[in-house]
Amino acid sequence: MKKYYLITEKCRDGDQEYYSYIPVSTTTPRDKWDANWENLILCWQYSCEDIDSDGLWSDMRIVSIFEVKEINFDEHNTIGNLITDHFKLDEILEEGREHWVEYGLQEQQDNLN
Repeated sequence: MKKYYLITEKCRDGDQEYYSYIPVSTTTPRDKWDANWENLILCWQYSCEDIDSDGLWSDMRIVSIFEVKEINFDEHNTIGNLITDHFKLDEILEEGREHWVEYGLQEQQDNLN
């Protein structure tokens, strides 16, 4: 069964914070999402080049997932039409995984542990 979520990202740039929203759909239950899903989504959305104890960095900004909220089909369509597009979570994660590998972030994350 397809589920719909609104993912809220937080970006901190100096003293400024702003949020962006991504409506996603998936048939994968949330407890079965990739263990690294948050970082993969951020790598899809931003050009992340560094990870440290504070989090994931993109162009001197720290980025994170602020909230994930389950929404219904109508909310998903409305939000998608208003602010972005309609995204499939599996496609986002796959593209994010490519960026994660490209920027060598797994090695950086392993060095933190």
